[in-house]
Amino acid sequence: MNPLKRICCRTFQTGLKITLPLLPYRKPKVVGSAKTLPEVIQKRNAAKS
Repeated sequence: MNPLKRICCRTFQTGLKITLPLLPYRKPKVVGSAKTLPEVIQKRNAAKS
């Protein structure tokens, strides 16, 4: 592999590794069962794509 390309890739990977813990992630809400899933989808106004 080209040494310059390797340096660029490693720099990018290191930057991601450093900034990943700082990104704002939300806690997912667990849906109880598949039966309640349609209600949750309608509540969020999700549409088919």
